[in-house]
Amino acid sequence: MVQKLKSFLANDAVFTAILLLLVGVASFGLGRMSVLDIAPQNGKASVVQALPSLEQSKVALDNGQVPVVVSKSGTKYHLFDCPGAKQMKPENRIEFPNINAAQAVGYTPAGNCKGLQ
Repeated sequence: MVQKLKSFLANDAVFTAILLLLVGVASFGLGRMSVLDIAPQNGKASVVQALPSLEQSKVALDNGQVPVVVSKSGTKYHLFDCPGAKQMKPENRIEFPNINAAQAVGYTPAGNCKGLQ
């Protein structure tokens, strides 16, 4: 039995597969940790989500409570991570605290901004 196990582990294909599996698991763990904020509370370390959940983001977007940016010469509003917002020069940007404020002034959603569709 021990001889079979040793010969099985000595196989290069098995070693490579186990190594890739371990690297994958370690990479996933490190990626997951990069999203978490570890902050001490009352002398104890606790893990707090740094980013809002997908559901919280959708609710905020549906309620118009997401900050947006517009161009001084444009008529469309963009989320900060949309392509149109990234192309604007800083001196031409106008930031609104939420979608409702931009709509109240007459701006409409940008068509190339996936989060607004």
